[in-house]
Amino acid sequence: MKKFLALLLTIVMLIGALSACGSKESSNGSGGKDTGKVTDNGGSGTNEGGDSAGTEVPGDSEFAVRADYEVYRDKFKGQTLTVWTWWDMSESEKEAWASFEELTGAKMDWVVVAWDGYQEKLVSSVSAGTGPDIVFFGPEAIPNYVNKKIILPVSDYVDFSRPAFTTYSPQVEKIQEYFTVDGKIYAIVDSGPRSHKLYYRKDLIENAGLEDPYELFMNGEWTWDKWFELMEDVTQDLDGDGQIDVWGFDAWMDVTQFVYTNGSDFVVDGKFNVTAPEFIEALEYYKRLKQSDYVWKPWEEGKDPQSNLISGSTAFNYWGYWEIDNLRENIGDNLGFVPFPKGPSATAEMADYYDSTVCGLAGSSKNPELAGVWLEYVRVPESIEAWEEQQEEQRQLDIEKYGSEELVELAYYMGQNAVIDASPSYPGLKNVIDSIINEKEKSVTQAANEYLAAGQAIVDEVISGKK
Repeated sequence: MKKFLALLLTIVMLIGALSACGSKESSNGSGGKDTGKVTDNGGSGTNEGGDSAGTEVPGDSEFAVRADYEVYRDKFKGQTLTVWTWWDMSESEKEAWASFEELTGAKMDWVVVAWDGYQEKLVSSVSAGTGPDIVFFGPEAIPNYVNKKIILPVSDYVDFSRPAFTTYSPQVEKIQEYFTVDGKIYAIVDSGPRSHKLYYRKDLIENAGLEDPYELFMNGEWTWDKWFELMEDVTQDLDGDGQIDVWGFDAWMDVTQFVYTNGSDFVVDGKFNVTAPEFIEALEYYKRLKQSDYVWKPWEEGKDPQSNLISGSTAFNYWGYWEIDNLRENIGDNLGFVPFPKGPSATAEMADYYDSTVCGLAGSSKNPELAGVWLEYVRVPESIEAWEEQQEEQRQLDIEKYGSEELVELAYYMGQNAVIDASPSYPGLKNVIDSIINEKEKSVTQAANEYLAAGQAIVDEVISGKK
């Protein structure tokens, strides 16, 4: 593991990539608020979220720099590209569009739509034939949006073999596979450290005389059971007043991470997978974690999980990659992070939640070819020299953000090995799972079997296109 990560670090530190779908503040299951800003959707430089990754310099490849797009001179004159987002256009996007507009003659209509109504407006507008060209969505798009023709195959209009997608914004193959239907790719999935992370307070762990989670992970010992031991031991009444001062954990989190880090999934081959042994294990561990007065800090009005980690009233918090700037600013060198630990039936060393806002083409697009060229162009630099200089700058920013070269390497490795949460594709499925978890009179296995039919009915409706 250490040798592999050292090799990965060499690559990451040498060059970075542009991350064109940027950073997203997202909801993860139960109760998390998504304020939803994606910073730098495909800017010509490093995004405001600080993402970087990459591969070798393209050299003399075609379409390696923006000057290579001269073949599109005046091709789209008089056409308008409509983009729907829930954030403002970044400076790098504005610069890229100015040169793209001069080159192609196209105009842009950048429309900011309220996040909390974005998907509903997208579906209704596209269905009415009045939607935009470029849109943003998550795992709920598969298979629903494809079945209902809400989105077009982006691979029909974008050349994924060009440097825009092989060098500057390499695609995360595992996630891209999820957005591939019948051989057609429906989303651009840019690489970077875009996974949730298990943040922790190194000072609280050390003060309790416990093993550091990062060392446990590097030694292959980072498991659910070991994590539970740490949370139990760090949960303490420090001043002897009978009240817990430090809790083990707090987060906006449901059972999702336990499912994926135990080698399971919500739906397998069209079947609701809740009665599979590895899924039952996930439910049992999550239910144990949620026990009252165990390790999960009780809710206090006005104190969210991130502020509890900052204040030192909790030792662990599982949350998105975008939060690290705030946590680093407030916790400093005492901030650590690791992947979510693996379960007893795990099939991989990590399976963190991929923060999965992706971009693609709306089924209503009147100018899909224009949209495809823009999605390439915005990911390509003005010159190789400018790009290399930018990557060196990004390298320093990454080290400052993540804390060390080793943690930069871990962040990118986690992003490359993240998993998509497919459950949003099946509206109502999480409610069925909550009913199983909240069952007090029956065992988890008994409750799972009781609710199996209800969950399968939801899956069947989605697959058939009725829902």
